[in-house]
Amino acid sequence: MPNSALHRSPELRRQYDALPLFGDPDDAAAAEIVIAYHAAVRYVDAQVGLVLQGLEASGAAENTLIVMLGDHGFLLGDQRLWTKHALF
Repeated sequence: MPNSALHRSPELRRQYDALPLFGDPDDAAAAEIVIAYHAAVRYVDAQVGLVLQGLEASGAAENTLIVMLGDHGFLLGDQRLWTKHALF
């Protein structure tokens, strides 16, 4: 992989202090990051479910268009990268 495709995952190193400033996380820290990411995704999924249930209960589901937008997710260790902003 070319060096231009790599980055230091600054979001988790500087903004959230979840990765060591230099190097890779140990296995326990890596597992904690992955678990936290999946918990966040599950939480959002549950909230979407509540919105859908509310629409069904109100009778508005058949007349409602739902549009969801999102950016790409974190790499979570793939290619030794943890956050987004990858060139692949």
